[in-house]
Amino acid sequence: MNALSTAPATAPAARTPPTVTEPLPMLASLPGTALLAQAARMQWMDLEDRRNRPAGLSDALLRSLRPKIEAALKPASPKQIRDAVNLLLNFYTQSDAGDSLNEAQAKIWLHVLGHLPNDVLQAAVLQWAAENRPFPPKIPGEVLALANPVFTARLCRLRLVDHMLRAAPEPAIDADPAEGLRVLREALAILRKPKRPLLDPVKEARHAANIAALSEEVAP
Repeated sequence: MNALSTAPATAPAARTPPTVTEPLPMLASLPGTALLAQAARMQWMDLEDRRNRPAGLSDALLRSLRPKIEAALKPASPKQIRDAVNLLLNFYTQSDAGDSLNEAQAKIWLHVLGHLPNDVLQAAVLQWAAENRPFPPKIPGEVLALANPVFTARLCRLRLVDHMLRAAPEPAIDADPAEGLRVLREALAILRKPKRPLLDPVKEARHAANIAALSEEVAP
């Protein structure tokens, strides 16, 4: 039995195909997807500072999107790859005879295209047919050249989410003002402890100013 079985190929269901600019169309209606797309057009280094991120793109929203993006990267099954390959190759012979590849060819197609999600592979197959190419692909790399940019764009969305989640955690809001006041007073007590003179008059004056400002902040 060939690596690609001989079940008849079926046409993919009509849906919005993924593209390089919109690699996650199935998530378009979810909160945060549009904000993530906006962030993807920015410099990743800038996004480490939350103040530079699109308004509303919180860590909680990123964490809710991550498993959905990861699921969208699930590779196609061998059967799905078979269906896509046979649909494309049989299109040129006007045949639905099933498997168009011998066992050795099938293994190569599976190896080259095996990392692609099914919808990304289907989109590449449809793009090939839509471009009115006179011949079927001779090697799987020709289909890969159409599919891989879309796959890479989708993978980059996942890596961008991880990049932003690895940044410094969001500052916690202290719900107890009394506790915050206690911490400030402890810091002030440490600053007021006798220590060796700073010797530098400018630094000494700045140090005194800091203590005075902190004293006003914690004053009852």
